[in-house]
Formats: sequence, C-alpha cells, structure tokens
Amino acid sequence: MATDIFKSQVLDALLSKSSSAVSSLVILLQETLEAQYTVLWRTEQYVSVSVELALTTPPTLIDAILALNDTQAKSAPHCVLKHRRSELTTQISSHADWAQLHSCAADLAIENCLALPITDNVESILGVVTLFNVAHTELTEQQQKRIEILCSAISQVLQQVASERHLKSLQDAHNARAAEQRVELNESNLLLKKAINQRNRIQEQLVEMESMAALTTMLSSLTHEMNTPLGAAITATSHLQELSAQSEAKFENSNLKKS
Repeated sequence: MATDIFKSQVLDALLSKSSSAVSSLVILLQETLEAQYTVLWRTEQYVSVSVELALTTPPTLIDAILALNDTQAKSAPHCVLKHRRSELTTQISSHADWAQLHSCAADLAIENCLALPITDNVESILGVVTLFNVAHTELTEQQQKRIEILCSAISQVLQQVASERHLKSLQDAHNARAAEQRVELNESNLLLKKAINQRNRIQEQLVEMESMAALTTMLSSLTHEMNTPLGAAITATSHLQELSAQSEAKFENSNLKKS
C-alpha cells in the first residue's frame, strides 16, 4: 500500500509543471531519508555548483558551500562531481574533508551528509542532491530503491528543464533577431521613401527647368522676330526725322522749292 502511494506521488510529480515537479520529487527524497536539510545543486561546467532548490536549509550553510567553488577545499557536492558517485559522510565535525565547514557544521549541529549524483542517460552529472542529518545512515533495500527511482525522476525533470531553457534561449535569440530585422526593414523603408521623395523632387525640378528652357527659347525667338521690324522702323523714323528737320530749315530760310 505504501509502495503504491509512493509510486502515485512520483507519477503526480512527473505530470506537474517542471518547477513544481522538481520540488515535489526532492521533498519525497527528503522524506524518504528523513533528512533535516536538503539542497539540489545545479552543476556548472562539472567543477562548481549553484543552488537549484533548497528545502529548510540555512543560508549560512549554502553560502559556506558556495564559497568553496573554484578552491582546493571541497564539500559534499564537489566530491560527487570529482568522484562521480554517491558520498556519505558521517562525523562531519571531525572529518578532514569538511575542515573548511567544521565551524558551520558545528553551529548547525550537522552530523552527517548524504550526497547523491543526478545523472542523465550517458552518465553526465546534471546535479547533486545533498541531504544533511539523515535519520538512518544504514539504508534499507526499500529506501535504496526509492532513492534510485527519485534520482531517475529528478534527472528526467532536470533534462526537461534544460531543454525548456535551451528552447527559451533559442526563442529569445529568434525574437531578438526578428526585432533587429524589423528595425532594419523599417530603416530600409524609410530610406526608400526618402529616395522616392528625392526622385520626385528632382523630376519636378527637371520639368520646371524644361519649362523655363522652353520659355527662354520662345522669348529669344520672339525677341529676334521683333528686333528686325523694330530696327527697320527706327531707321525709317530717324530718316524721316532727318528729312523733316531739313525741310523745316529750308522753310525758315525760304529755300524750300516746289520741286
């Protein structure tokens, strides 16, 4: 009966959203081992860790473990990354590998820690679960089976989470590129509109220039046509004025003849 309830709980967790599925599965793991503090660590380049999920774990412990990233001193999750296997540490307060954390462990009364690797199908480590102050360091067969089931289920969810994150990253990159293309398209359309407007202005100027050239040609031709008769008229007028002046002079001097 208890086994059926456990399987039902695992199935319900797997059918829920990724974020709540991870939390539900880690809680089941904590309850299975009756641990006081539980942390799911996400691996970073297989050498350091970051927090994926923490259950009732004091920040001082988490900060102390994170401070060991990229140092020679290692904690439970770092040891799992190095040895690629489960790590059970008892009598932490006097354990040599926990020298850097003795003070923190003593303050929190941490006696033991079980660290479990979460691996994928090719044995790559996706994460590490650390359970502090587990009630029983000697695991029963049922507990071991449940741990295997839960670690496998957590692995499936973490892989799904990784896939979702990767897909979101691709979508974000696609959306960013699409936004850039829209900006480029708008800029191209703006430049095209400016080019069309400039072309239209040039065409209008050319039409205006052609009209002015035609008008200039017409005026030049008209001027030429008018200059010829006007020149003749002016010459004739000058000649008549000269003849009139001569006639007046002769009339005044009584030299005007009938002939």
